[in-house]
Amino acid sequence: MPEDSHSAALVAHQVATANSLFRKGLERIARGSRITNPSDATSSTGVSVKLSAAAMLQGSLDHTIGTAVSLLQTQDGALKVSGKILERISELRKLTDDVSKSPSDKANYNAEFFRLKSQLSEITSEAFNGMPLFGPTHFTINASEDAAAKSPITVAARDLGCTSTGVGTITTANSLGGYPRGFAGDRGD
Repeated sequence: MPEDSHSAALVAHQVATANSLFRKGLERIARGSRITNPSDATSSTGVSVKLSAAAMLQGSLDHTIGTAVSLLQTQDGALKVSGKILERISELRKLTDDVSKSPSDKANYNAEFFRLKSQLSEITSEAFNGMPLFGPTHFTINASEDAAAKSPITVAARDLGCTSTGVGTITTANSLGGYPRGFAGDRGD
């Protein structure tokens, strides 16, 4: 008898499973759809999850590239201001060499030079979101939606404060045209 009850239970389970699959098939036919639940097509669900992840990575990549563009635009603005400062320093140097200028005029030019030099030093030490605008380090952006290093974009470092290649040679200068710091009229501002 126990074997009969076991066989009966097994047959009952198989009938219930077949009945469930039959009802599921009828639901699909009634809806006109092959898939009524995500569990009906796990491969489609996997593709959907992969596409969602790729979309999220693309959004993150867009944000990263936008931030890098903002950094470069900020650098561009700082370089434009630095260029104007350097132009003015050049003008001051020419004015200092002019023999028709009085010592008091030359002292004023020298004082302005020190103020400009200070502004230039401040620009070379500026930061954007904690990252130096100008410094000895570069940064790399991985520009692919799967975040792999397949298409890296490297923004080269430009150390403007460097005393051999940057504007640091000006910021270490002691004066304009032979008028040392401390010359009459130079407050060292």
